[in-house]
Amino acid sequence: MDETVRLYGSFSPTSWMALQVLLYDVMQMPTMGLPREKASTNKDTIATLIDLCGNPTMDFIKNNVVATMCTPDSNHSQALEILKKIQEYKSLNHTRGMVRNIARFTREGNLVHAKFKQEGADTGRLSCVDPPLQTMTWRSVERRAFVSRWRDIGGIIMEADYSQIELRILAISAQDPDLIAAFNSGKDIHSQVASRLFSTTPELITEVQRRLAKTASFGSVYGETPETQANRLGISVDEARHIQDIFFKQFPKLAQFSEDKFHEAVSTGVVYSIMGRKRFIVEVNDPRKGMQSRARNKATNSGIQGSASDLLVSAAVRIMDELETHMMQSTVINLVHDSMVLDIYPGELLNVMKIVRYEMEENSRIVYPWLVIPTPSDFEIGANWSDLCAVKDWHDDGGNSMMEVVGRYDFMKSLSVCLRKSGQYTIRSVEDIGLVKNESSCRMWVMI
Repeated sequence: MDETVRLYGSFSPTSWMALQVLLYDVMQMPTMGLPREKASTNKDTIATLIDLCGNPTMDFIKNNVVATMCTPDSNHSQALEILKKIQEYKSLNHTRGMVRNIARFTREGNLVHAKFKQEGADTGRLSCVDPPLQTMTWRSVERRAFVSRWRDIGGIIMEADYSQIELRILAISAQDPDLIAAFNSGKDIHSQVASRLFSTTPELITEVQRRLAKTASFGSVYGETPETQANRLGISVDEARHIQDIFFKQFPKLAQFSEDKFHEAVSTGVVYSIMGRKRFIVEVNDPRKGMQSRARNKATNSGIQGSASDLLVSAAVRIMDELETHMMQSTVINLVHDSMVLDIYPGELLNVMKIVRYEMEENSRIVYPWLVIPTPSDFEIGANWSDLCAVKDWHDDGGNSMMEVVGRYDFMKSLSVCLRKSGQYTIRSVEDIGLVKNESSCRMWVMI
């Protein structure tokens, strides 16, 4: 922060008022259509301002207002560096606070026992407090601190994630036959949706078209505005609105579902998930600007997220029962949105994966007959909760079982150390596969 202090004088980066003065008075950053006194200084706004400085000719749309750079062209690079320093400070300050909070709740044996609340989140998701483990961002420093309690003898962390579960719940809730058929085909859902949006075959869909379709799909779940989607995709508001219009025209049941849920909230004040979870939508009677739109989004989202949460929690309970029945030491240690985190005892990985996959996929459809489409799960494993590698394929032939794992070189290295330490796994081969999402990656085959 020395350069910032030299240019603009001393200030407290933890004070939002001081940051407001620096950003909007001194540096003359755009306020995104808000009055100066209400201009935000949160991390999302800082990230948007960084994008603006990096692309000074690009417009960003927020609060229905086009934001452009106000600073002279010669100051863009200087402002960019300052904003990055502020962003870095905010990130480090957040990490410091999180680590201190975790330390407060660390017990004997370096174990953290958080509190989980079934009623803590309005949507029905299981919430975690003391410490709030679910607020840790993906691949964060604080996540890296969480390792298996059996790390010294080769224990690892595994995360099992429901694939596109909220979009699947939406298809079932809205009873949209086309979307249900697309999921039942077993093919890539976003390419299937993109083929409908752009009137071509799935094989001819480009990566850009797939990304547009994915954003339109999930935007319909969360009630995103065209302005929000335009920002995320880097396209004009008119283009984003056009894509949304085509999406709802191709899948009319989804728009009708959202409308029905809103009218249910208006008439009764509540909405229900598939499993009967009730949520009060108090915003429907609020006359303030924007509250009706918020109520509409909540009415749609609550049933979807509540149903997805109930599905995950019930699967976790059955998995815990199965692990206990088979006298296994591995255990579920956290639930985060659509995924569960497990601490894997050395030698139990394959059997745990079998139990988890059965309960999340096959048995869920037996327990809940309304699940008329598959609910596939994805697995990741790692030496800690941050450095996870994807399990791409695994099979059990009753003798020597083989597992294919893909991930970053450094993540794979720490994982292989744990696997070898346990004495239960043999690393058969490692293959360089080049860049995956701009990261040097490799593929590893493990014999179990």
